[in-house]
Amino acid sequence: MVSYKKVRGDILRLLNDTSAALVTTMIDLYGLLDDFPGRSEARGTPQEKVRFIEDEFRVDIDNRRFHGYLSLHEFEGLLFSAPHIIAKTLNAQNRENEINRIRNSFSSPEEINDNPETAPSKRLLDIFPRYNKVFYG
Repeated sequence: MVSYKKVRGDILRLLNDTSAALVTTMIDLYGLLDDFPGRSEARGTPQEKVRFIEDEFRVDIDNRRFHGYLSLHEFEGLLFSAPHIIAKTLNAQNRENEINRIRNSFSSPEEINDNPETAPSKRLLDIFPRYNKVFYG
């Protein structure tokens, strides 16, 4: 994560483009630096922290076309929303049951991120050794 100053500058530049109907983000909560609005004051459950920081983010940007989004956990957690698509994309439909088993052991794909050794990206690497976050993401 780069500094909030840089993120803010990029967002404001995008909002200056009058043809942009909406500007949003997809930022991982885990990687936020302390200079991010609301980061050091956020309290409560992880979901409450995300909502609080998103609200502070919106207040700081102050533009009705801006809707900041913070992902509670890494991007790969969202991939577990549709295990059949992961298997198809990685050309490994025979591994779909393994993905479903992981997905079904949690109430939400974002909850899969329970520690660094079993993060969603690590789980995908265990099932698909050729998984490349940048390429497939």
